Amino acid sequence: YKSYNSSHTCSNGVVTLKTTIDGLEPGTKYYYRYLLGSQCDNMNGADQKVYTSTMSFTTKAYGAPIVQTEQASDLTFSSAVISASKVSNNADCNPDTWGICFASHSDPDINDKFYSANPVSNNLSVTVDDLSAGTYYFRAFASNKYGTSYGDIVQFTIISRSALNVQTLQALEIGSNFAIVNAAIYCTC
Repeated sequence: YKSYNSSHTCSNGVVTLKTTIDGLEPGTKYYYRYLLGSQCDNMNGADQKVYTSTMSFTTKAYGAPIVQTEQASDLTFSSAVISASKVSNNADCNPDTWGICFASHSDPDINDKFYSANPVSNNLSVTVDDLSAGTYYFRAFASNKYGTSYGDIVQFTIISRSALNVQTLQALEIGSNFAIVNAAIYCTC
């Protein structure tokens, strides 16, 4: 048990206490209660002490790293470049491993094919070769001692040589009253 100083405010006959407790461990459950004492004499002539009810809280755990999946680029009839970036700048959230999960089903995770990035790098781009016509899915992942997190799932389609390959890309710039959007058309000419 440890005691802390509290500040208080009084409004409409209600005293509100506020206490900052520091030096706590992340992801840990703590219990607290107030001990209120009075130097005023009570009916027995002794100091009056009252404990409030016991309450609890759990401190926030440091989070898993934050990563972002980028759009696929440079699509051909048999390959694509897939990219991701590490967003977290908090040293406590840095990944031990991170990269890109890749699959032909709509929910890729680290149990599927994946490409690893150097943990200290902030960007990863990978050329995926030998693809046949079809839709593919990928997303960024990152893991540390607090868990594994994923970026958004992005899909792209490889088409046969007889079809035109058009891909809508992420907006380039968005303002309060405008947006610049783009697309890519892939063909062998």
